[in-house]
Amino acid sequence: MATGVINPRVKAVTAQDDCRLEITFTNGEAGVFDCTHLLSFGVFKEFQDINYFRQVRVEGGTVVWPHQQDICPDTLYEDSEKVMTESQANQIASLLNAQNQLTTKYDSARIIKDQANFVIHADNNGDVLGAAEVTRVQWYQAELKHLTVDPRHQRKGIGRQLLRDGEKRALSMGARICQCTVREDNTPSIKLFLSSGYQRTVVFLNTETGKRVMVLQKVIQGSR
Repeated sequence: MATGVINPRVKAVTAQDDCRLEITFTNGEAGVFDCTHLLSFGVFKEFQDINYFRQVRVEGGTVVWPHQQDICPDTLYEDSEKVMTESQANQIASLLNAQNQLTTKYDSARIIKDQANFVIHADNNGDVLGAAEVTRVQWYQAELKHLTVDPRHQRKGIGRQLLRDGEKRALSMGARICQCTVREDNTPSIKLFLSSGYQRTVVFLNTETGKRVMVLQKVIQGSR
């Protein structure tokens, strides 16, 4: 696994009566984690008492209960079913369309349909400050597309965090290489990728836009 790639931690949690947790993560993403598979195991049997289950709280970036049960924050993030609001999807579409020279525009319906492919960074109100799309293009390779930060919130480390989250998403897809394609004149993005371990591979002319683009790649998972 790539070093330095850390999953977002838990910011808020609400227990549901069906032994599921509604979780908001520190990067603004929301998800639902199903705890029913834990009900027959050791200390987690107490979750069968729904009144006890509801006593969950956030501590140290994860969820805990009064009798010291807890769940690994990486498990919570990786195994939760992510939930994107329509408002967030609209904000992502507007941000990506406005800040990138796209031949095919994003729309909220497509983003909600493919929400598992998106990583976002949001503020405490859930408003999107940055986003990127991650798609698997080969059995060993994923592409990180259109990593974008709202201009009002640039130079705050959001782009680098999105890059780390994107690599984590690529790893969860089984990818060993992460690739990005950037306009050759997009100096800030190229600097970000190069400083994060990416290597230039090729440069070619995009005949649809007339722009020269650079392909950068990084090995995110070594052979075993």
